[in-house]
Amino acid sequence: MFSQCHDGFYGSSRFETEERSTRTTVISRSFDPLWRAIAKGALTESARRFSELKRGLSVQAGKLPKTLALPSGTQETDESEASLQGTYGKPPKILADVELGSVLPHPKEPPLRFSWYRTAREARELVQELESLEGGWSRWIGLGDPERLNAYPELAGKFETVHQKFVRVASLSRYLETWRKAPPENLEGQKSAERLFRPDYLPHDLKPWAGQTVWLPIVTDLEDTKFLKEVEEALEIHWNRSPWAKRTRVRFQIHWRKAPQDLAFAMGAISLSQRLAKFPAGPAVITTGGLTTHVHGRHLILGPGRITRRVLAHELGHLMGFGDCYSRSLESEGPFGVALLEWTNPRYPDELMCNDRIGVVNQVTW
Repeated sequence: MFSQCHDGFYGSSRFETEERSTRTTVISRSFDPLWRAIAKGALTESARRFSELKRGLSVQAGKLPKTLALPSGTQETDESEASLQGTYGKPPKILADVELGSVLPHPKEPPLRFSWYRTAREARELVQELESLEGGWSRWIGLGDPERLNAYPELAGKFETVHQKFVRVASLSRYLETWRKAPPENLEGQKSAERLFRPDYLPHDLKPWAGQTVWLPIVTDLEDTKFLKEVEEALEIHWNRSPWAKRTRVRFQIHWRKAPQDLAFAMGAISLSQRLAKFPAGPAVITTGGLTTHVHGRHLILGPGRITRRVLAHELGHLMGFGDCYSRSLESEGPFGVALLEWTNPRYPDELMCNDRIGVVNQVTW
């Protein structure tokens, strides 16, 4: 799941490999705790500085006109729960699918690499950016009222950028903690492209629905009807016209339910998790305001930027209960510690839920 939200963080592709063994050495295992300690220490220092800056900026922002945006209302440290102020109600821009789908075997590409060494570098860079922001804060405090008013939006924007990086590094740290403690057999990933959970808003068995339409109920507070049409188009192209759908003789159709927009969330007064809790229980949810586009349980939270129809279809697959089917392995990087590698699942290298760039729905198991 982490790599789906962070394509491009340390690379943007994964590939299959014949070897799935855990390849570490005494040297890499010896240095790894050192890099972990450095990363954790820098992250703790960042959290302290970030909290102090936030308190000061929030107090000063309260003295400014209400038309100016305040910093994010909460200090989230989990990217799946972090919001990005100013993006609520604004879905990402839809791009055409670059690839036509998997026709020929996909060429091998490097895996994604995550490590405490890389995280330590990111965390130290974050500390330096916070130091720079503190300097800008001190200069801003010394300005007169008119100059301070004019300079506030730029300062708040820099604060929000640092906030995003802080959340990303904290999320990466938790990701490494989780998978580095996992037993070797868990690193292999899913053995089949099957659903990890079965939401109550979809039938558990599709056989009785052969030749029929399965309704996918989704609640949304989005008012952009053009974007909602794009979601329907992504479902139609990549699920209903897939080889899997032709074999099962099933097609999906979205049943939209409208929810009112949340002014408190738009103003940064409540967190993303609090916003999600306000949606009615039962159906899937599509909303905006996330730091990144991702699925959290039955909620698809859209972030800023751009997205293709195939990626949208991949995210809809998560709402149906499917997980990301890629594998992981550990590899020695000598004095730079141990790296966690993510690979495209060799069993399903061109499946949509394993590859949201060229994949098609073909071998998934309902």
